[in-house]
Amino acid sequence: MYQAAWSQRLWQDPSRRNWAGDAARPLACEIWYPTHDTNEEIYGFGGADAASASFVGSKVVKDGAIVEGRWPCVLLSHGFGGSALQLGWLGSMLARQGYIAIAVNHHGNCATEAYTLEGCLFWWQRPLDLSRVLDFALQEFAIDAARIDAIGFSIGAYSALALLGAKFDLALFDQFCRSPLAKQFSVPEFPDLIARRKAWRHDPNWAQQFELAERDFSDVRIRSAVLFAPAMVPFLQPSSVRAIEKPVQIFCGTADLITPASIGAQLLHAQLPNSELHLLRDAGHYVWLELASELGRKTLPVFTVDHSNINRAAIHAHCGERVILHLQDLTLQAKREQARIHHLPPSKRHLWQSQVLHHIASTGLVYQLLSQGLRLSALFNRA
Repeated sequence: MYQAAWSQRLWQDPSRRNWAGDAARPLACEIWYPTHDTNEEIYGFGGADAASASFVGSKVVKDGAIVEGRWPCVLLSHGFGGSALQLGWLGSMLARQGYIAIAVNHHGNCATEAYTLEGCLFWWQRPLDLSRVLDFALQEFAIDAARIDAIGFSIGAYSALALLGAKFDLALFDQFCRSPLAKQFSVPEFPDLIARRKAWRHDPNWAQQFELAERDFSDVRIRSAVLFAPAMVPFLQPSSVRAIEKPVQIFCGTADLITPASIGAQLLHAQLPNSELHLLRDAGHYVWLELASELGRKTLPVFTVDHSNINRAAIHAHCGERVILHLQDLTLQAKREQARIHHLPPSKRHLWQSQVLHHIASTGLVYQLLSQGLRLSALFNRA
């Protein structure tokens, strides 16, 4: 067990422009990681003084020294209009267990900057954010490339699942937006989003952005996904979801009125071939946000006040423990598989090596060899 350190980075993706069009797309990140430093304080919302903030930050060591070693990495994606710090409760828990957790503020759709219609409409830019952040993180931190996972809340769950191969179905969402049901669709952070979208849907200035919607954003570096209160599930291509073989953990509250389990978590669980569903009685949609301050409970009750039966801190502890057990179990399974392969007869080991190399070559993802080549080489040498 370690202490949790917290630091920030402002990376930029030169391959994409910001929504103003005058600079590279920003990737502002919150990073939690293991440290032996012990001077933990509450940082995050409002800095060290949480009294003026709506949410309470996590107890961490600001800019602490990272423990030497090669660490597993978890990418975190916040919900619609939220912020990276909203998942600080999980990031700090992961850091104490020896993980590097990185959460990005999705440009134009985060509370740390002004919302833009582009940022709120073109949510398929989110999985690209996570992949680019991982590129930067692999350059700066000692990350075990065999243990990289993605976690998302609400629409952030789409971000995480897209990295495993889930594709958005633009036609399904267009059909929904034309239906009477669209009048009932509203997110507290951007109530008139659907009405604003209609004006843009066939605007030639945004045709290229809409064409990106159904792109495959899968990133083979991602080992598994954990989804909290997944949103946009009815608008995913069912065949793309059914094709996901990597493990997925799904959490949802039975009192979630924003993304009800019947059209979110349960629907996904029925489609995914390798998933586990956790339904939390009386938990609402926003229970996975950071703990609220007194000010937050008074001024932002939609996001901060839970059912009388719910203790948000206890939910965080329970779900965090389940997530960590899931990640640890995947590592144990991989070690057992490596041991099994190591004890295969030479002919079968060579066949397995050929199959692995063929798979890598067929994907065309050469950069995977750069990030995992040493691990594969070591395995092949042992064989």
